[in-house]
Amino acid sequence: MPHLRKRHLEKILKRLMGLSPLVGVIGHRQVGKTTLLELLCQEYHTLDSSKALLEAQQNPDHFIAQCAGTHVAIDECQLAPDLFPALKDWVRKHKKPGQFILSGSVRFTSRKAIQESLTGRIITLELLPLLLSELEPTEIPQFWTKALTTDSFTESFLRLFPKNRKRSSITKYFEQGGLPGICFIRDPSFRERKLDTQIETILDRDLRKIVSTHAAYPQIRRLLQALADQQGELFSWSHLKKLTEISIPTLKKLVYGMEGAFLIRTVLVEGDYSGPLHYFEDMSECAFVRSTPLSVTEQIAQFLMIHIRGELSYSSAAPFRFFQYRTRGGVVVPLALQMKEFFLGVIPIENELPSRVEISAADSFLKRYARSKVVFAHLGSAAEVINDRKLLVPIGKTV
Repeated sequence: MPHLRKRHLEKILKRLMGLSPLVGVIGHRQVGKTTLLELLCQEYHTLDSSKALLEAQQNPDHFIAQCAGTHVAIDECQLAPDLFPALKDWVRKHKKPGQFILSGSVRFTSRKAIQESLTGRIITLELLPLLLSELEPTEIPQFWTKALTTDSFTESFLRLFPKNRKRSSITKYFEQGGLPGICFIRDPSFRERKLDTQIETILDRDLRKIVSTHAAYPQIRRLLQALADQQGELFSWSHLKKLTEISIPTLKKLVYGMEGAFLIRTVLVEGDYSGPLHYFEDMSECAFVRSTPLSVTEQIAQFLMIHIRGELSYSSAAPFRFFQYRTRGGVVVPLALQMKEFFLGVIPIENELPSRVEISAADSFLKRYARSKVVFAHLGSAAEVINDRKLLVPIGKTV
């Protein structure tokens, strides 16, 4: 298959299939879950099939008993919540690893019945949109892991990453994103039709399985557009209420549901402000629903959000968290990470040298957090160790 790509998650999934009787693979629609399961599993069932769904709903115990075996995939399993108590009972009696691999297009934790049945009984992995290291196959990069945990930036650190991916590959990713069911469509008009259909399915089907709401689809679509327009920025719930004519409590539930359906990801703000902001999981979806194009620095920020998360999630790195740093003086570090005692600020810049404002933002971040460093990231080719805590680097070297 010309569009088949080896996924970084494959190695982790194979390992966990040898440890747990239930393994979950969750992720965005069209992210490649079915392809991965069909590749690794001996038997495949999908509840998108009306026959299989009816059997799972009417007699879940019988359905599980009939399917039981080794490396059996059940896709879109969230469509039959009654299946999960049956799975819970089955693995209580049958503890052999690698029996069922469950996949879904919503977070299992976003549905109460599923969460209560599977707590402590399943290891769940998330398949993320394709990274450039999967689209243009290379080993999973280690730039951001090492940048986070190195004591200081040196010339020898830069020499660890000699290659710089082509700018054309990166700008293509800006436009087409990393969802395999969409990014390989060459015709832009067909790609837009596919995006429109997919977003409607997520908002009018998947989201309503997570959140009970009477809000009309056009209202929810306006909310998604508003979140895209304000990606990476603090927003006002009252403004969203005025824009969508949806109550604030319902807005909060819908935003929670959008994250549960893998459309967006929440990042918290630190510094002199607090509260959530959001980044879209896929670049093509964000660009499609926005009313205005992303700026270059906004594109770099979203691209890095996706690729840093992918690198750290798929590697054996320690737990980490994203946040954004803001001060009343106007300082913004759009992306920041913490892993153990280490902090790293990431500042996208449009030119190959940081401006005074960008340097000032870096200095503020470095002063606020002990054991911190800052990376200025751009689309060019210049790479320089500014000092032991500041690094200038093209994003092509980092992914």
